[in-house]
Amino acid sequence: MDADLQIAAWVKATVSPVLTYVMIFITTVGSMKFIFSACVLISIIFWKKGKVWEICALFVSVTGAELLSRIFKALIHRPRPFPSLVETGGYAFPSGHAMLSITFYGFLLYILLKGEKSQNTKVYGSMCLISLTLLIGFSRIYLNVHWLTDILGGYITGLIWLVGCIAATNRLKGTFK
Repeated sequence: MDADLQIAAWVKATVSPVLTYVMIFITTVGSMKFIFSACVLISIIFWKKGKVWEICALFVSVTGAELLSRIFKALIHRPRPFPSLVETGGYAFPSGHAMLSITFYGFLLYILLKGEKSQNTKVYGSMCLISLTLLIGFSRIYLNVHWLTDILGGYITGLIWLVGCIAATNRLKGTFK
């Protein structure tokens, strides 16, 4: 908990109106509404490329991450930091934004690394997806709606869920070829 308080104090010292606006934008990119909308758009692209298994895996991984986040929040009941810079409800642990972002952007990273031939595209795409995922977590701390440990818990839980979803999809794809 000391790390949570130290990070919160450090971040509080950096708060500014412009940075708050930027962090609100970044946190939106990790919201369920944004990610679900992006899933629909990406599914259209996948459908046109015949990637039906990837569509299923994308929706199962994102929907499952959201459900797992809600279950853990209901079981753990960890209160959020107060006061926050934006309105939010519910409990803090694990961070749903962190869990969703690592699941969704991590899935996109997997697809990129698996399917892209250009090494430069792989490198720059990976850097962008990883940076965005980390920025979403930081934005939640900056906006004072999560503690560092909420973010780490969301990342770890989401990553485990993502790896399981990818492994299950690859196994099922091999079974039903």
